[in-house]
Amino acid sequence: SNAAHYQAFMYGDRDLYRPGDTIYTNTVIRTDDWRTPPAGLPIKVRLLLPTGKEYVNLGERLNATGAVASRFILPASIMTGLYTLEVLTGNDVLLTSRQVSVEEFIPDRLKVTVTAAPTTVRPTETVNAKITALNLFGPPAAGRKYEVEFSLKAKSFTSKDYPGYNFDIQAGSGRSALADLAEQFPHERREGETDAAGRGAAPYTVPDVRDMGTLTGTAFA
Repeated sequence: SNAAHYQAFMYGDRDLYRPGDTIYTNTVIRTDDWRTPPAGLPIKVRLLLPTGKEYVNLGERLNATGAVASRFILPASIMTGLYTLEVLTGNDVLLTSRQVSVEEFIPDRLKVTVTAAPTTVRPTETVNAKITALNLFGPPAAGRKYEVEFSLKAKSFTSKDYPGYNFDIQAGSGRSALADLAEQFPHERREGETDAAGRGAAPYTVPDVRDMGTLTGTAFA
């Protein structure tokens, strides 16, 4: 507890930012007996520089649910380091604080997942590759251009009962029908842009392959 008899809970969209980003925070205030304070109660939300000096001090008022949303715009030239966000009452009683990092040389890092369905198809049928892209230090990677490459290759078959037997389908003159597969069916590419949820899709129709046994396909994004 504190002299104001309020408890504050602050959370944000992330803990790591770069110069030029915007820090978004939400603050929820409750009394010691877990009641909602009156709407319009004044509080202060401030951002301290890594040096401890006050950078921005926002005068806010709680809404009917005892909460308030704040934002801090970081200039592109702002110093890097560990910043502190503080929530205070109108008469400067500290209620809570949290720290965030501002780093300049952190590249965009994405986690990209590719899934394909159905997993088994026949010639002339279509398989759909689904892409999900996420920023490792932020929201879904929306509006990102992507490229998906599809390829086919032979799936070799061997049998322990016939270790010296070649199961490749022959096309005459001792030449394997799979030898020219890459030339017959070159890699195909699909391009697109992720939606607001960081998702994308790319269809691929399997060529009319005959008498070549089982093939495996790869979708690479």
